[in-house]
Amino acid sequence: MGKDVFIKMDGASVNVAHVLSFSSEKEFVEAYDSKLYLARDQKVRKAQLRSMYKLAKKQENELSKSSQREDNQ
Repeated sequence: MGKDVFIKMDGASVNVAHVLSFSSEKEFVEAYDSKLYLARDQKVRKAQLRSMYKLAKKQENELSKSSQREDNQ
């Protein structure tokens, strides 16, 4: 995945490759809980971080599927 792919959500921007460098959603949320959305309630903040992680994984999976289709042709 390209280095310049970002997820932008509610004023925060996170590099997809960086998100995917974490081994789990929990690890990502714990690392960023005190860095993004500081003015928000912790429960809301963690939910948004989980959404960002899931979106990054979805993009990775879609890219993987499209690469496999290209390889099969």
